[in-house]
Amino acid sequence: MPAENTDHRQLVALVFTDLVGSTQLKQDLGDREGLALIQRHHALVREILRAFRDG
Repeated sequence: MPAENTDHRQLVALVFTDLVGSTQLKQDLGDREGLALIQRHHALVREILRAFRDG
């Protein structure tokens, strides 16, 4: 009997984001407020990715 094909392939996309000027932003706003904005960015990205089945 021939061996069953167990080769499973799946397309994967990686998403990278870069917050240009984030260091300066934290310096201008202070660590706490700057970090809060960066965390908000991360939350928005996660929200967008949830729209995709494997996001």
